[in-house]
Amino acid sequence: MTRGMKYWLIIINSFLHDLVTGFWASTLIVIYLLRNKVPLVHRIPAETLGEITKVFFWLGVFSLIIIIITGFFRTWYYRNMYDTGLESVRKKILVLKHILLGIIFTAGTYWAYSNAYY
Repeated sequence: MTRGMKYWLIIINSFLHDLVTGFWASTLIVIYLLRNKVPLVHRIPAETLGEITKVFFWLGVFSLIIIIITGFFRTWYYRNMYDTGLESVRKKILVLKHILLGIIFTAGTYWAYSNAYY
């Protein structure tokens, strides 16, 4: 693989990681709207809304899988890229960020599950 191609793969992986993170968040918004707003405006049967909500829940789970896979690649590519005195601080902040995001993803996915399979 050429060096330029490797850089393109890194950029595409990072873009995909960020894009799918936004997609995961949008599945939560859609589930919220389907549960709380759509029944007030449209007369769609509850069973139909339930099935649609389940589809968005599983899209969110699929998004989490892609986020984790692309996150591993990001970690692998960037693990030795920075070699300064600030590296230990950057690593600590990244660990804290990922703990916080792990809590957010877990809570959000649980919320989506409880709304999709109520």
